[in-house]
Amino acid sequence: MGFDAVYYPSLRSLLLSNSGQTDGELHRIKNFHGVSDGKYPNLIRIDSEILTVWLGAFTLENKEKITELDDIKTKKVAFYLGRKNVEQMLKQLMSPDQFFAVKSDEQALNMLLKGRVDIVIAEKRSVGNLIKNNTHFSDIELNYVVSETPIYSYMHKKHGAIITLVSDQIELMRADGRLKTITDNINESF
Repeated sequence: MGFDAVYYPSLRSLLLSNSGQTDGELHRIKNFHGVSDGKYPNLIRIDSEILTVWLGAFTLENKEKITELDDIKTKKVAFYLGRKNVEQMLKQLMSPDQFFAVKSDEQALNMLLKGRVDIVIAEKRSVGNLIKNNTHFSDIELNYVVSETPIYSYMHKKHGAIITLVSDQIELMRADGRLKTITDNINESF
């Protein structure tokens, strides 16, 4: 069994996969239908976790000290547009005028450097690598791990007959180490 993965921006990807123009989504959170308010009913989750991501709170070095999520309630926060789970979390913690959805993690980090926000909530690994590989962001650090999130793939319902087969294949790949090799290679590419 094989497949080709093609990158599209998040919203476009969802529209294409929900309409059946593409076959599915590789990388979505487990409760995707809950955080998207059921807007993509044609997507069915493959019930095999493919990887885990950690959301982190990034700040300027030695600027803020976050020991629990409540510590950000009075701060200004930026996050990458489309991360509905982050948006929902922030709505429960603070007023909407305290957080900003931006077009990229780089834009959020630049807002932090310019003092427009106090915290950036972002995926720990990819932003950590962005900071490590770009001296412009060297004064930014991971301050607090906000959450650990299991990631699943979703397929268009037209493929409903093979979803169990795909799930079984993922579990075989996990058992023999191929899934770890693939995810390690992907993680190193950031």
